[in-house]
Amino acid sequence: MQYKEPSNTICDKTPAIGALCRFAIMITGLALVATQAQAQESTTNHYQLLLKYDFGTNNATLAAIEDEVRLAKPEERAAIEQKLIGVVESPDATFPAKQYVCRMLCLVGSPKCVPVLAKLLTDEKLSHAARIALQVIPDKAADKALLKALGSTEGRIRIGIINSIGVRADSGAVGDLADLLSSKDEATVAEALNSLARIGTTKAAGPPCSCWLTR
Repeated sequence: MQYKEPSNTICDKTPAIGALCRFAIMITGLALVATQAQAQESTTNHYQLLLKYDFGTNNATLAAIEDEVRLAKPEERAAIEQKLIGVVESPDATFPAKQYVCRMLCLVGSPKCVPVLAKLLTDEKLSHAARIALQVIPDKAADKALLKALGSTEGRIRIGIINSIGVRADSGAVGDLADLLSSKDEATVAEALNSLARIGTTKAAGPPCSCWLTR
């Protein structure tokens, strides 16, 4: 009678158990790969990658940042805001990256980012994105930034800033808006009137508007 070496493991006793063991080993391997991928993802500096962002690329980077913003607790938003500010201030940041940051600052921006956004208000490409972010920051610093830019811009950029002042209903800007009613640019005058109407105070509807409507 031929001697047969006994099985060392339960997996060798029956084909069914052996198949189950191999399946368990495969699942364990897949789980390990997933864990390693998650660990690599957590160490990826998406804000560093954002610096080189161009339209239509780095979708994974944008998705990761948006998830961080969406899932952030109130006490975590300041850290995210600081990382976004760092991108805008970097000389290596592309125009699309800065524009994207402005969009994210609409969600996590605070008075801390106002000086950075204020610098972009006179930029022909970034003024729109910057003023939209400033519109939603509940602080007088945003009003001051828009009002200051009003005196150093013209044309389409200034019209946009006039619009943002109206959206924020800044009563402190009534005098500056009223001064624009004497402008020779009809679009500027029309936007100034719209903003004064949005502000809606007695002062905004006072003599400056009355004089313009009767001339």
